[in-house]
Amino acid sequence: MTTKIILAASMVAVFAVSMFGAAFASGHLAVVDSSVSKQGVYTTTVTVSADIPTDTDENFGYAWFTDKGVLVATSHPVAVDSVGQKEAGDFHTHLVQLEATGDCTSGLAVGSLTKHQIGRVSVDGSVLTINNIPPGQTGVISEGALAFTLSLENDRVCVNPVV
Repeated sequence: MTTKIILAASMVAVFAVSMFGAAFASGHLAVVDSSVSKQGVYTTTVTVSADIPTDTDENFGYAWFTDKGVLVATSHPVAVDSVGQKEAGDFHTHLVQLEATGDCTSGLAVGSLTKHQIGRVSVDGSVLTINNIPPGQTGVISEGALAFTLSLENDRVCVNPVV
């Protein structure tokens, strides 16, 4: 019970800081707008202040909180870890369960994640969209996207919200 309270408080704090800190981020990690719409299935969109790189050595992505975890669209050049992901570095989705941990500087690590993509990701300049997201897989998706980077610390995949 205590772990769930700490995790929930951490996620709320990260989200609150991200809302105020977006102005301090730059480039493809600076969220300037986001939306969630539902017409049978969900569509999420995030717009950032510079073109989103699709061929990079960076480990990063964008996240939306849901009733069932955190929906992420991510790119990381080190691994193919999702069914349907063609190459390492391709944008793909996961539903992630975060864990509060002292192993990561940010205090957040990937606890578990889905291996099947949820929806279809597309990138067009500074806009990333996930289409055809089945509500049964995510539950309700909250407004407000958050950019993040990933790092490996103490053998954990750490989630670093960009503020």
